[in-house]
Amino acid sequence: MMTNGVVHANVFGIKDWVTPYKMALMVLIEELSQAGTHLSLLERRRLNRLLLPLLQGPDMMLSRLIKAVEECCPQIASSVHIR
Repeated sequence: MMTNGVVHANVFGIKDWVTPYKMALMVLIEELSQAGTHLSLLERRRLNRLLLPLLQGPDMMLSRLIKAVEECCPQIASSVHIR
């Protein structure tokens, strides 16, 4: 739903406005779920540990988000693009 130019959505069961940061995190979660056997167990665990604080914490610049994900799992970092 769009109100006064702000996009509102039900994200993770909470009605909130969707920022580019939250969209990037949703893309990462989607990529993680579709990666299957392409990711090693170690990379999957690193990414899981990285995602929870990112979801619960304040928004950060997308460039910092991509850097953090690149350090953890470079194959999935390419899924998030700055537009």
